[in-house]
Parts: sequence; C-alpha cells; structure tokens
Amino acid sequence: MDFPASFATDGNTDGAVPNNSVTVTAGSEANPWWQVDLGSTFALSSIAIWNRTDCCGARLSDYWVFVSNSPFTDTDSFTSLQHKSGVWSSHQTTAPNPFTLISAAGVQGRYLRVQLSTSDYLSLAEVQVFGADDAPVPTLTAASSHTGHILQTGVYSVAVTNRGAAPTYGTLTVSDDSGGLIMGTVSGAGWTCTPAASSAMCTTNTALSGGLSSAPVSLNVSVPSGLLANTPEVTVTNTVTAGGGGAAGIATFSDPTLVGDYSPNVQPMTTVVENGVTKYQFTYTDADGFADIDHMQLMFNSSRAANSCWLVIDTAGNLYLADNN
Repeated sequence: MDFPASFATDGNTDGAVPNNSVTVTAGSEANPWWQVDLGSTFALSSIAIWNRTDCCGARLSDYWVFVSNSPFTDTDSFTSLQHKSGVWSSHQTTAPNPFTLISAAGVQGRYLRVQLSTSDYLSLAEVQVFGADDAPVPTLTAASSHTGHILQTGVYSVAVTNRGAAPTYGTLTVSDDSGGLIMGTVSGAGWTCTPAASSAMCTTNTALSGGLSSAPVSLNVSVPSGLLANTPEVTVTNTVTAGGGGAAGIATFSDPTLVGDYSPNVQPMTTVVENGVTKYQFTYTDADGFADIDHMQLMFNSSRAANSCWLVIDTAGNLYLADNN
C-alpha cells in the first residue's frame, strides 16, 4: 500500500495509518527525509509536526527540521545541513505526542525538510507551517471540568473554544491524558474519538467560527486498583491539548482532580436509650472537616439476629445505629 509524501500536507492530522493520512517511507533506511516547497519565500513563525498515533511513535524521537531559501538536494545529509550557510535548523529529541510546535522565530524560507538522525521508517501525519504575517488565524483554548472528587468512576467534560477572528479549517485534534486513570468510553457530537489505556484522542472536521466553542467531549474514567494502595486519596491531573484547524499554536489545560475517600474520621460511639430502643450515635467527618458523606460502610460484630439493628437519621440529622433487643 502506498503512503505518499502528500499525505503530510493534506490538511488531515489523523495519525492512524489505516485512515490514509500518514506518509511513511517504503522501508527502514539511513536518515530518511521528507521535504516541501512552499512555493515562495515566507517569514515563518512556527512549524507543527504531527506524529503517527496507531503505533511506532518513538521512531520520531530524534529528528531535524531544516528551512532554506535554496532547494535541498538528494545528497544533503543532516550533518552537512546543520552547518550549511543559509539553512536554519532545529534538532528535536522528543517524539511528538501527537504533535509538537517548533518556534521558527520569523526565519525566512521557501523549502522545509524533516529528517531523521537515525536509521528507521519516517512517518508523518501532518506538517503545518505558520507564517509570521498579520493575517487573522484561529486561536484555540481548551477546557476540562469534572464534578466533585472521584471515588471509583468519574466523567470529564472537555471542549475547545476558538478565540481568534478566523474560523478553523481542516482537522481539529484534541488529546486528553487522564493522569493515570483508566480511560473508558469517549464520545462527543461531531467528534471521532479513540481511547487508549489512560488517554484519548478526538478529531473533528467541523469548522469552529471565532468566539464559538465546540460540542463537549465526555470522557469516562475509572480508578485503577493500585492507585490508592498506599494512600486513601491522591490528586491526579487531567491534561488536555488542542491543535490543528489552522490555529497558529497549541492550547493546553490542566484539571487537578482529587481521587479517593477523603480519609474519614469516625468518633467513638455514644449510647442513648429511648423508649426501650438503644441507639448508638457517632460522628463522621472527612479529612477536610466537612461531614459530606458520599458513601459509608458499617462493619460490626453482633450475636443478635440480623434484623435487630438498623440505621436511623433523626430530624436533627444525627445518624444512629439502633438496636431494640
């Protein structure tokens, strides 16, 4: 199957090879490269490199980006280009996940090359080049929210807003990292979502006009069994990144989330006898000092019949364990 170089400039940032939008070299070779002619010389503000996402992302963990006003040749090596007059270069040693934005600081250039420092396959989902002019562009912000703390399961709501004057175009991509929680179902109107172990990626080709927000994406998460093994509660951070859609940058948002049981503090019981009924009263508060009870498990040993004890809440809101024997 053919994965041509043009797949890296088709406006689609989808990183799954089976979806026919990722360029891949025909085989593993020494220092493979991909390059594009912009058609004219431009002042560049930034370059976004989008990685393959269905596998093998680490292949793009050591590469160079070169910009020049003169055409590159087949014999140009990545070592010679680093020192060639008139060539701007940037060495990247972290694989895009799923993309990385490289500042070009206004460098002038017409030709752009991406080249591996190693021998491997070269895979690129998309290469986006942003100019340094004053033309209006989409400007993205991302947001994530959740309700309360997470005991066993929870739901994040993620959305993207275009704060720029121009509408988005092409593919808009949102990536979510739950901070270690188990990712479940992920969905949103107009979004195509792919969950992974503790992360998810969603894409949409629906244009987002300036000042408008996208339809929310709901991400269902659950707490892994070992997360609270040594502590009753822990804070994780749900991190959202959004890019593409013609935007000149990448938006990020962090959503700290308390996970666990709040370390309950149960005071010793006191005994009250009223009308022949023995009531065992106790006080329950969370570690933060509030008496907001989300769930409670009572365990006690008794030689009495199983139906002789019950929980009672009186009109004052006091909680009792009652025994009428």
